[in-house]
Amino acid sequence: MEHATLSAPLPISENVTPASVEEVATCLLGAASTGTAVYPIGGGTSLDFGRLPSQLGMALQTTGLNRIVDYQPRDMTISVEAGFTLQALQQTLAEENQRLPWDVPFANRATIGGILATNHNGPRRYGDGTVRDDVIGIQAVDGQGNVFRGGGNVVKNVAGYDFCKLLTGSLGTLGIVTRVTLKLKPCPAAMALWTGSFATWDDLEQILAALVTSACRPSAVEVLAGPHEILNSAWPSAAPDALGWLLVALEGSEAEVDWMSQRLEQEWHAQPVRSVERIADDHANRVWQHLTESAAPQKTSLSLRINVVPSATIEILALLREIDPQAVLQAHAGNGIVLAHFSEDLAQDLPRLLVQRIHPSARKHRGHAMALSGPLLPELTRQAFFGPPPSTASLMAAVKKQFDPHHILNPGRAIFDLE
Repeated sequence: MEHATLSAPLPISENVTPASVEEVATCLLGAASTGTAVYPIGGGTSLDFGRLPSQLGMALQTTGLNRIVDYQPRDMTISVEAGFTLQALQQTLAEENQRLPWDVPFANRATIGGILATNHNGPRRYGDGTVRDDVIGIQAVDGQGNVFRGGGNVVKNVAGYDFCKLLTGSLGTLGIVTRVTLKLKPCPAAMALWTGSFATWDDLEQILAALVTSACRPSAVEVLAGPHEILNSAWPSAAPDALGWLLVALEGSEAEVDWMSQRLEQEWHAQPVRSVERIADDHANRVWQHLTESAAPQKTSLSLRINVVPSATIEILALLREIDPQAVLQAHAGNGIVLAHFSEDLAQDLPRLLVQRIHPSARKHRGHAMALSGPLLPELTRQAFFGPPPSTASLMAAVKKQFDPHHILNPGRAIFDLE
């Protein structure tokens, strides 16, 4: 087991890097016996995600768990340790013309376990499903040092599937993931990225409604609003006076992408879409990278992610634009996920606006808001950070107690940590 140095916005007194699941279990067993807080860390790309804790503790880095356990290209499944990076995984899969359809910032550092812990879903969620949909087996260690497993190694094995879902998005507060089995998909032969602008939110609602019934099957439907730098560099023809911009990714065989492109262009010309354009291939990669990396920490007062029912996406975008006309906004429009990076000018009012306007609006649409990063994080109260406790808070707290009775795993980090 290695001891490493780590710079993080966490109250850390010691850093360890276990090289096996047995070493992870030993660490957690020792921590449980002394009541030492344990902060699981993968690639360190989302250390601000979740409410910042105050209890001094140990950083347990999973980067020492970085091996491929089993890869079956014909079955389109792979088992990897949690510290394996997404970039390394994609490079391995590409040799077999396969991929994991995850779009994550800092893929060269982001680990598979960290992605599961934060439940990060990028633009391709619309066409390829969620991160948790691709998890068919999982191994983890609970807060008492017990190794446990759920699911299996084949796609048809659904035993323990709810168990896999439980750990996805838990921010390492229920257990430290050590190994994951994933189902894979073939790489598409072609991709086209289409874009257009809109003048009003009503126009956008009409355009998105038409996409639902379109014969096209996009892999991503993204909405941008605010001062996105990519518009000037990689997409110079973007209408500067637009309220926002819509980007649609089409993937499949060459014939499928050509047919969908022709169909989408025809449909958009009959709708209130302005500046319809297929982004040239040499620019498309840069634009796609922007769509992926935009969830990374920004130099703003606060970055926020809001999840609501898809039909409420436009209402949330309009609210955020009203609150801060200079906010950089992005929505995975078909899934009801909105990312907002607020300007520095709004820093003083943001805590009040979170409590009075943003959280109530999210809850109204069966969703929630979560702070991602920013210098304002330490100033947020629990209510400003999470909003009012959900009706399931006591149930979630009971689950936490079952997995982590000594309350050592990421204490205070998640919404169900009510202590």
